[in-house]
Amino acid sequence: MTIAENHDDHHKDWYESSAAVTAMTPNGEWVMHVSKDCDYVQQFLFARIATVFGAFIISVMFALILLERQLHKLLLYKIMPKDAIQKLNKGQTVVERYKIVTIFFSDIVGFTSLAGEMSPIQVMKMLNELYLEFDNIAEKHGVYKVETIG
Repeated sequence: MTIAENHDDHHKDWYESSAAVTAMTPNGEWVMHVSKDCDYVQQFLFARIATVFGAFIISVMFALILLERQLHKLLLYKIMPKDAIQKLNKGQTVVERYKIVTIFFSDIVGFTSLAGEMSPIQVMKMLNELYLEFDNIAEKHGVYKVETIG
């Protein structure tokens, strides 16, 4: 009984329409069948196109993220002294005085773990109260407030 006789009609048709390649190995003779059916080629072509398209989308998204970070960095360099930015990038505290400007940096220590234990509504309420207090202080002293997050 041949392999073609041992399979159902669908596989038998595939077997009979395939190209056979014989290879001699130390373990004996191997016969490999390669389908001439175009459906397999189309499936592989679709997978390749989908992979390339997916890689393109990921690349565009990554480029947009890098662009946004660069724009954020440029904004910081326009409104803040370079020394202050360098200290912030190193994780150092920045306390400096200038005659015509005051720069206040704040951080909510443990914010990530704190927010993880709160509901989204509670986090929003907490942040809203904090920023309202900053707004009140800025208004009381007649100063312009610039906010950056990151």
